[in-house]
Amino acid sequence: MPAAVAFIDGFDLDGYYLFRAIRADRLRRLGRNPEATLAYREAIRRSANAVERAFLTRRRASLDQAG
Repeated sequence: MPAAVAFIDGFDLDGYYLFRAIRADRLRRLGRNPEATLAYREAIRRSANAVERAFLTRRRASLDQAG
């Protein structure tokens, strides 16, 4: 799965919130929680959809609880 993060990082999609959400999910699954937290924050900041922001916020919070 580390190759997936490198692959995702190769795209120039920084302004697209789903890019950040996908990257956050990959990092979370790899146990790279500090990086995942930052990526979730960026996805939340860029999303205009309240339901998606709530989902991403819950995911980010689960990382805080994981330690």
